[in-house]
Amino acid sequence: MQAKKCRQPAVFIQLRPKFDYNQIRPAEHAINAIHKGINSIQEPGLPKVKVWITGEVGLEDDELSGMSNGTF
Repeated sequence: MQAKKCRQPAVFIQLRPKFDYNQIRPAEHAINAIHKGINSIQEPGLPKVKVWITGEVGLEDDELSGMSNGTF
């Protein structure tokens, strides 16, 4: 007997957070809040919630994060 896989359809959520342009990484607090929110809804034993931060802001923050960590 083969177990059935239950797959939920993908859900897209579009956010338009406020950025702090006085900081080197203006989107840092917004991106951290997204990750914190995902961690708070993740249920043990269920498939992991996956999040992709896309677009210009996500790319720029990734680059700035890499430069500040010396991994760029």
